[in-house]
Order: sequence, then structure tokens, then C-alpha cells
Amino acid sequence: MRLGLFFSPAQQNVTKDQEILWQDSSGKDASGSGLNNRRQKVQSKGPLLQNPPSTMKNVVSTVEDNGGRRVEATTETESIETSERSYLDLVDEGNPSHSLDNDKTYPVNKLKKFTQSMNDRLMILNKHKYPNRPKHGPVVVVQVHKRLEYLVYLLSSLEKARGIQDILLIISSDWYSDAIVSAVKKITFCQTLHIFFPFAEQLHPDSYPGSDRNDCPRDMSKEEAQRINCNNAEYPDQYGHYREAKFTMTKHHWWWKANVVLDKLAITRTSRGPFVFLEEDHYVSPDFFHSLNLLHKMKTSDSRCVGSCDVLNLGMYVKAENYLSLSNNQVSLTNWRSYDHNMGMTIYRDAWNAIKSCSKVFCGYDDYNWDWTLMYISLSCLKAPLKVLSIDLPRVFHIGQCGMHHEGQCNTDGIVQTYKDLLENNKDALFVKKFTIANMEDGSAHSGVQNGGWGDKRDHELCLSFVKKP
Repeated sequence: MRLGLFFSPAQQNVTKDQEILWQDSSGKDASGSGLNNRRQKVQSKGPLLQNPPSTMKNVVSTVEDNGGRRVEATTETESIETSERSYLDLVDEGNPSHSLDNDKTYPVNKLKKFTQSMNDRLMILNKHKYPNRPKHGPVVVVQVHKRLEYLVYLLSSLEKARGIQDILLIISSDWYSDAIVSAVKKITFCQTLHIFFPFAEQLHPDSYPGSDRNDCPRDMSKEEAQRINCNNAEYPDQYGHYREAKFTMTKHHWWWKANVVLDKLAITRTSRGPFVFLEEDHYVSPDFFHSLNLLHKMKTSDSRCVGSCDVLNLGMYVKAENYLSLSNNQVSLTNWRSYDHNMGMTIYRDAWNAIKSCSKVFCGYDDYNWDWTLMYISLSCLKAPLKVLSIDLPRVFHIGQCGMHHEGQCNTDGIVQTYKDLLENNKDALFVKKFTIANMEDGSAHSGVQNGGWGDKRDHELCLSFVKKP
């Protein structure tokens, strides 16, 4: 399958001693020259999608593919062109258009066409509205599945973050939904690019990397699997279980988007960052961008960050009610730990290159979680463990009560309101003038027990195929 993401315009010249400036939208780099004058015209390839998906209802009236397989996708009841209410309006009304209950089924070949068109076009929304976005400014990458309610709340919070117009927002989806596509198209607060993971289970419902009909059942013994000669009989995980496609997708998607954004997209592959990784079920504070800016300044100017501060972290799983009483301007410099520092994780190209040098370890480690795999790499493959400059009081929050392993009722509105109240009650503690490193210690870090789910050789090979060859 063509990914439509690897074409490249002429390389931009970047000098090593050029200072990174992205505090505002002045359009000036370190030498004082206008960034706007050096924008590149990207030539896309492949057919253009002439009509947005939300207007193609008559084109895709068929609901089965050639094999009779029905594939779920969702459609809005109101097209983006005629809607007078933004996603933020809907959130503020307490009705975030969060249900995908009105699912519309599309044939697989149509889904592949839609998503390939997205990746071929690489259309940057709001480019002319924000022409002076700093060349080496922050790139915020959001991994999105199908939880529209969470995504809507995240976009709402990002829109309220001061200075957000200076970022490039990349939405990386692995589930096609008209409603999600429309929500992204309604973004007006920054330059935005929407890409689609081409190996998503939705696009491969009957074959690898989805669930092939001849794949071995999860709990089948290896002896029985060999007897019936199912596809992956020789490759159970360390616990004797065979792969479940839905559990492999998150790690595949994370690794694919990291490789695409940092090494293959023409608009980002020469950027020195920072690259901020968020997920659809995150929620950010109004001083999210401001705090990122302060951490960036520390990384680039504080002597204690020389050869350190590989990762910046804006989120923590801590319960705090009063920011002022807890030293709201403190940060810690410690070993990166997946269970503490995987939310609002921010990396730079030097850290990425180090991680990428361990691609074989990442792709072969028997754990379906990308963050625990990265933890193992940090402790066992890199020359030194990753060091993180982490904010003590979070500016990124986790609202995803309903996730992969959750069962039962969800109260997302209540969770979001809790964080809104927290931020309102602590508004005088936000937008600090300066952060101070108050804690410097190695900190205990361990890779834990492998969770399995990643023993299939096909997953190892697909994972490695995402890495750009030297």
C-alpha cells in the first residue's frame, strides 16, 4: 500500500548554530529574517478527494465489500459545510456530539480510498491564517482512535491555550469516521494536518494486520496450532498466547506516526522540535503552551540540562488541589519512567535518533504497550537512561476513564468538569514566570514484567518496516 507520506520537496537549509525561537508569531528567526518568505510549496501525488467525506453519502450507499464484509464507519447527521456550531460550541452546551451510535457502514475499498486520499493530499488547514508559524516551533501530535467525545474535549482545551496559534497540530487517526474528520476540519486555532494510519484494523478486517480468518485463536496451545497449521502457529507470545489484532494496533500506530512525523513528512522532518505527544483522551491547561515554552528554555539554556533533559513532560498522574501550596513553579530532573511520564511526553530529534537506533529492540520486545517498550529501551539499549525534565504539577490531564480495558458506565463529563474546576480554582497559580529545578535524582526506574501480546513475527517485521532506512 502506498502511504502517500514519503514524497519530499527540496531540503531546507538549517544551520547547526541557528537559535530556536518560537515564543510568538512574529515570523522572525534568530537572524531576524522572515520565516514566512521561506515556506515551501508541497507537491502532493495521487488523486485528490474532490468532495469531503461528509458530502459523499450518495457515493457510498453500498454497505458491503466484495467479500460481503460490513465495515463500520461513522457519519455526521449534519455536514461540516452547513453546520453553524463548532465543536467548542457543542462542548460548552454540555452536548459534545460525542456519540458514534449513528454508525454508517462503508465498504473497505471506499475506506481505503478515503484514507489514502487524506495521506496523499497532506492538506495543511489554516496555513494562510497562520503564515508565520515558526519553522522550528512545537509540533503537537495527537493519536486518535474512535473516542470522539474525548477528542472534542481535547480540542476545546487546546483552543483555550494561550499561544496555541504557534503550533503545528497533527491528528493521526486509526479509525475513519466522518464525525472525527469533520471535528478536525472545524479546527481554526492553529495549522492542522490530519493523517491516517494505513495499517489500521478497520482497513484490514479479514487479513493481517487485522484478524485473518486463519490466524491462531488466542488461547490455543502451540501443539494444536501446529496441528491445524494456522498462520502464526510458531509465534505465540511468552505466555503462550497468540496475537489479538486490536491490542497490537496502539503500539504499531504510535511507532508509525513517530517515524512519519519525525523522519518522513516534508513539513516536519527537518524541524528540531519540540515534538509533543498527546492522545485523544488528554486535556490541557490554559498555560499548556506557556509551560512548554518555559521547559524548552530550560532545556536549551540551563547547564544542568547539558547531556540531559532528553524528554520534557507536561503531565503527571498526581492528585493536587492547591497548586500554590505545592510550589507551582517546580520541576524535577530524573530518570524517565513510562508509568509517570507518558502523558504530554515531549522529545527532540537527538532523543528520537537515540530511540530509533534501538528499533530492532522496540519492534521485537514482547509487550504490546509502546510506553513500557520504550521504558525497556531506555534501561537496556540506550547508552544512558532517558532523563526527563518533568513539571511537578500537571498541565496535561487524563480524562480517559473508558479505555481499552474498561467495562461499565463512563462519566466523562464529570471527569472533565473536575479538571475545569481544578484549573479555575488554581488560575492564579498558572502562567508562572519561571520554573526551578527543585529535585535532581536518578529515581527508581524499572521496566517491569513484559505484558506479552507481541510475539508474532509479522508484527516485528511490520514495525521495522516503518523505520526510514539510512
